[in-house]
Amino acid sequence: MFIGDKGIILNDGGNRAPQIFPEALRESYTPPAQTLARSNGHYRDWVDAIKGGPQASSNFEYGADLTEITLLGVLSLRMRGEKIHWDAENMKAIGLPAADAYIKEPVRKGWEMA
Repeated sequence: MFIGDKGIILNDGGNRAPQIFPEALRESYTPPAQTLARSNGHYRDWVDAIKGGPQASSNFEYGADLTEITLLGVLSLRMRGEKIHWDAENMKAIGLPAADAYIKEPVRKGWEMA
């Protein structure tokens, strides 16, 4: 639910269109032009990409970037207000050694990754 100064938008997250309230706003709303290709579903996209079709909408590069952003949000909560200057190439918070314990947690002997 998005509550604005002029009305409310309800979106249940399904394939249905969002509902706009009050009705006067709903009737005056013009949706923007479509700019992204619609997915045929996660599994269909995956199979089509394997068979040489277009790249899946949930490819690994996109997923890796989204995961990094999400984990940076978690790190910011752990750092309780400390400003984080992120070095993405080296996966390190610059000048914030307290973050290292969360970025690279200790691994038990025998479970290291090369």
